[in-house]
Amino acid sequence: MGLFGNSKRETCFVCGKEVSTSLLKADCVKLADGKYVCNACAKECGINVFALLKLTPEEIKQSAASKALVEQKRFNPSKKINRVALGLPQKASILELDEQAGLINLPILTHGILTDSQVDYIRPVDKIINFELQENGNSVADGNSIVRAGVGGLLFGGIGAIVGAGTGGKNINEVCMSMKIKVTFDDLADPVAYIDLLGKQQNGCKKNSLEYMKAFETAQKCLSVLSVLLEHNKAKKAADAATAAAGQAANTQGSVADEILKFKQLLDMGAITQEEFDAKKKELLGL
Repeated sequence: MGLFGNSKRETCFVCGKEVSTSLLKADCVKLADGKYVCNACAKECGINVFALLKLTPEEIKQSAASKALVEQKRFNPSKKINRVALGLPQKASILELDEQAGLINLPILTHGILTDSQVDYIRPVDKIINFELQENGNSVADGNSIVRAGVGGLLFGGIGAIVGAGTGGKNINEVCMSMKIKVTFDDLADPVAYIDLLGKQQNGCKKNSLEYMKAFETAQKCLSVLSVLLEHNKAKKAADAATAAAGQAANTQGSVADEILKFKQLLDMGAITQEEFDAKKKELLGL
């Protein structure tokens, strides 16, 4: 076949359908990690090609599932935090929480040539195990530390002191190139999501700028919500562990009682002596 007719067959990682990578007959998009997604799945995900090339396969799958939840009205956010950083869509949500369904949406922000765009990324709230605020890739505040310090008195007003402690002593003229919140989930296949607070920055922004302060204010609101959710997850996990331990103890006590009853029956039958029964009973009770 000719130069443009050669067709290498690959598989769409989403639906498993065989696709063609031929230059003239391609019906798929090649991702950065070498995997392919067919045009039909790309359309189903509702993600433009430019954004598609920047997402991981796990993010694309989760985005498709998120789109389905929204369309089926199975995700109805009761709380929203909008983007307020300059240069980003003012009505776009940076975090959405459906308290009744136990779901959180952390839309993925992708940077285009002219504008930024985002796609829904809905995850279970009870899978959150930690989060941290990062500036220029460095951790500024850790979720577990915030929760251990006491969520109630630290949210909004007090939490700023914790975040400030991580950045204390730095020059306000220092340039911030990125500000993100990294959210970690109990999910080996897709363990991390990011909340991008600043969006695309060509030259960054100074820490005394309006843009930085707006992004930092939004970060405070997101951290507050995530702190409450993390504290709730920790409390639920502890309660579940206590319930399981109580159940195990009850089962142990039940098995001991059954064993004693069994030896009592042997005593009544004359199969063992009273001394043997008493000795076995003490052994089972740990006396």
